[in-house]
Amino acid sequence: GIRNNGLSDRITVLRGRSTSLTLPERADLVVAEIIGDEPFDESILPSLADACRRHAKPGAAFIPESLTLAVQPLDMPRKLRAQVMFTPDVCAEWSELYELDFTCLLDAARRPTAVRQERPCEYLQPLVQGSPVFLPAVAFPNDQRAYSAQVAWPGRADTRAFALGFLATLADGIELTN
Repeated sequence: GIRNNGLSDRITVLRGRSTSLTLPERADLVVAEIIGDEPFDESILPSLADACRRHAKPGAAFIPESLTLAVQPLDMPRKLRAQVMFTPDVCAEWSELYELDFTCLLDAARRPTAVRQERPCEYLQPLVQGSPVFLPAVAFPNDQRAYSAQVAWPGRADTRAFALGFLATLADGIELTN
């Protein structure tokens, strides 16, 4: 595609992980399409921290410009909860990653496997309990390799489930969310 479009004199393709490569010169723009199901999947923070430190010129633009984690409290009836089981390992991983207590998702009487179910917003809407909690955004460029935030929980004490989502600001006025 690059050669066919006459761009070979302006674009050089380097193969490999950005954290293992050395660029011939620093970049004016860093584009990272490494947002997974969860915003901090696929090592986006360490990868962009490395890009900021080693690959970007001072003042370089980053896409995405920022990532915001959203946590939506849900009131999930027992019958619906029985369809999904969260293991202690999964809850511990999520609790450490997001610094929220996910142990309310545990139910020792259920089968010992974790299942993620993709559901449209319309499916979850009747379960919504209050407003989502938006954690502080991570803005790029920066050299932040990990994320830590504390927020006051405005939800009800009997919250039984959480839906995790994100808002990625790609550029002014352009957002991607799940």
